[in-house]
Amino acid sequence: MTPAPVDVLATSAPTDGTGGQADAGDAVAAARATGDGTGGAVVAAPDTDGVALNEFSDPDGRFVVGVPRDWRMLSAAEIRAQFGNAADAVADQALANVAFEAVSPDGRALIALTQAPLTPSDSGTLDDIVARLQVTNAASIPGLVDAETEAFALDGVAAVRLTYAAVGAETGAAGARVFRQVVTTDGTDAIILTFVVAADDLDAYDATYRRIEASWRWLNRPEASVSSSRAFLLARRSPPAR
Repeated sequence: MTPAPVDVLATSAPTDGTGGQADAGDAVAAARATGDGTGGAVVAAPDTDGVALNEFSDPDGRFVVGVPRDWRMLSAAEIRAQFGNAADAVADQALANVAFEAVSPDGRALIALTQAPLTPSDSGTLDDIVARLQVTNAASIPGLVDAETEAFALDGVAAVRLTYAAVGAETGAAGARVFRQVVTTDGTDAIILTFVVAADDLDAYDATYRRIEASWRWLNRPEASVSSSRAFLLARRSPPAR
């Protein structure tokens, strides 16, 4: 069953980067089921540049993206707790938009993938989605400042990268958290990959975030990068080096 159209952008920026210590086997387990009764598989992927990533596969077969192997997938209950006192129906719809959230072993960094149908009133253009996301972020994230936008190609497909700072979730200090969001579309869906980290830890996690972003591979888009897709497929078929 496809989730009813809701405002995907209202729940695209997780505000809590905390989480327990990662268990050694958690990251290889199957991902949490999404609200429509399907779930993207999480399996070990080839290591590149010495980075150990698991591969999250979109349940609809549209793309894959890497998740650090030692990061812990949050449970549905942990994700739902981020919605606070929202009404059950609202929280359930918001939860259905979250494909996964994963937290670093030290609990100081988080990644999340949000995907959902656009609302009927949405034009579906990337510029409009980004503009609406910026309005939603400003209204829902305390102390948001220094928003920057950058157009780029996500594996050959048009995307926008948003970067901004916000107050700390625990300390309330200005600029204590950094958000990075990669925004793209596929058909009538908005897809948002969000990175959240404490500002003091940005340098430590910057390379990890960039490698996660670079691991994105479209499986159903003719405009996707031919060279990167070919390299990805060859890596999957090649035996590990001895």
